[in-house]
Amino acid sequence: MLAPGAWRVFTGVLVTGALLYALLVPVLGQTYNLKTLTVIPAFGLATVGLALIFGITHQLQLGHAAFFAGGAYGYAILAGPEPGLPPWLAAVVAVTAVGVVAGLLGRVLLRLAGFFFAVATLGLGLIVENVIFALREITGGDDGLTVTPLSVGGVAADTPENAYALAWVALAVGLALAWNIRGSRTGRAAGSIGLDEKMAAAQAVDVVRVKRQMFVLSAVFAAVGGIIFASTVRFITPELSSLSLTLEFIVAVVLGGMGALVWPVVAVGGFEWLPIAFENVEENVGLVFGGLLIVLMIVQSEEPARPANRLRRALMTRPTNLWSVGRRLIGRRSAR
Repeated sequence: MLAPGAWRVFTGVLVTGALLYALLVPVLGQTYNLKTLTVIPAFGLATVGLALIFGITHQLQLGHAAFFAGGAYGYAILAGPEPGLPPWLAAVVAVTAVGVVAGLLGRVLLRLAGFFFAVATLGLGLIVENVIFALREITGGDDGLTVTPLSVGGVAADTPENAYALAWVALAVGLALAWNIRGSRTGRAAGSIGLDEKMAAAQAVDVVRVKRQMFVLSAVFAAVGGIIFASTVRFITPELSSLSLTLEFIVAVVLGGMGALVWPVVAVGGFEWLPIAFENVEENVGLVFGGLLIVLMIVQSEEPARPANRLRRALMTRPTNLWSVGRRLIGRRSAR
């Protein structure tokens, strides 16, 4: 059963989707912008998944895009001509498969901590990309793969409007469930691990089990996002497992706030509009997100450079997001 806060998030996402459709699509154009607005929930779901493992549990996962690509390719293959499963069943099987694989990987990878865990997960994207190329006859390799539109409850995403509606409903449900997870016993235990793992263990928290649960949940959210993306774009390539996409998710989580769920989705939505505002950003996406990530890690490190001290103090004061940081910095300047 959803908590009251989760219901507010569910309603808020649906209202936001309706307002964006009503305000932006008629003004900016139907085809391209409607597809862009449909991709935002797909990336938003993956970002929410990363927020569970990185934002709450503080486990830096550098292979998150691998699960995103796993969901997209798993669905595209299963819903294709062979074996030709119904789209809804193909989606369920693909998400389940990603969750099982994440559970098996978690038993090994989560034995590592901190930097070693991050480096180990970095290889996931490379492995998935090589598997895609190795199974060229099934995945299409670098030529890409055409995707069958998703169909749920008799509503098929075969038109831009239907795809938009399904994507935003999926984001609303996903955010509401993530809100519930964060407030559950497992979510509170994950938060205590993120604050101090040794202290959490001393308080009888099963650290390994909780981290594995959050790892699997993050992978499942990413897989669902990948399916929504594949169904919307109708064509996927191995770039879905790239490190640059993972960096986009990481920067969105950091910008939105460690421990937050809604603001990271807002941040990744802004990233999707950057190529529209600045035409050359998409060509240099790795440079942009890599630079942002380096700056943010310096600002939030334990021993930041002197010019970053004031900004670090603002960022490290909860809740951490761009809105609260701006208010604190402006407030301090006004007080002077």
